Amino acid sequence: MTAENEQVEEPRDRTKFLWGGVVLLLLILAGVMWGMGRAEPAVSEARVRHILISAPATAEEEVRNEAYREALAIREALLEGASFSRLARQHSDDPQSARRGGDLGYHPRDTFVDAFEAYVWGAGQVGEISPIVVTEHGFHIIQILDRRLSRADEFQQEIRRRTMEGREAEESD
Repeated sequence: MTAENEQVEEPRDRTKFLWGGVVLLLLILAGVMWGMGRAEPAVSEARVRHILISAPATAEEEVRNEAYREALAIREALLEGASFSRLARQHSDDPQSARRGGDLGYHPRDTFVDAFEAYVWGAGQVGEISPIVVTEHGFHIIQILDRRLSRADEFQQEIRRRTMEGREAEESD
């Protein structure tokens, strides 16, 4: 056999299989991440931001009164449309959240001090500016940004709602 008659087999291009595998892997990864993002929380959690004006319970009455007046003035500015983030950066005595515009991020239920917790999970509505909430740390102005309820808490709320509707129906009879 001479070199002229010899057929040289060209190597096959197998990169198309490699790219197909990479694309398939990315699609699977995107599906998993999407599914994880939609998972229901096991424990209810809320995303909250606040402005803290420090006035420990042990502080003198004059200091507490001055802090309370400052908190009232900030709350009034918020109600008139001032930026919560800007005011938190300027006035909040919580250095960690002040840098983030007062944002505390998501926290599970039962992780805040009592009065703060009572507002976040009781009286507070998403988006509204709270009245002044007093804790052992001082005076807080709170805004609930989001709530994620566990299935158990959703069920409990539904039972409460139906119970209230039943009572209202009985009273109107």
